[in-house]
Amino acid sequence: MGSVWVADHLALQTHVAIKFMASSVSDDPVSVQRFTREAKAAAQIKSPHVVQIFDHGITEDGTPYIVMELLDGESLEKRLRRLGPLNLIELTQIITQVCKALAKAHERLSQRMGVDVWQTRRREGVAEYVADGRGGCPHFARQA
Repeated sequence: MGSVWVADHLALQTHVAIKFMASSVSDDPVSVQRFTREAKAAAQIKSPHVVQIFDHGITEDGTPYIVMELLDGESLEKRLRRLGPLNLIELTQIITQVCKALAKAHERLSQRMGVDVWQTRRREGVAEYVADGRGGCPHFARQA
């Protein structure tokens, strides 16, 4: 849905990543709103497991952008292509760190939007998780 470029942040004197929305969707108000929400939501999450957002806006030519921390490394997809499947220790480390990021996001969203996550046992002892945006008890559809 766009491109990411490396840039020099002149005021901060550091390298940053700038994510530009694709021109094919930058004229769509719903897509622009979603992109803006992404920037604002990510900026609220303070965690070493979530990329830091420095700024967001729209360029003079109307292209939405997000300025963020430049990460050193590679995507999980590239890593898997390069080295193949993860071993159990690597997989556990990644899942643990992703869960920490999700916990921070949930903590922040719960405070701002009344979102809560409930653990349920709907199928033969299998734990399932349900998000409820009303801040109250989750409502479930009855299974026949």
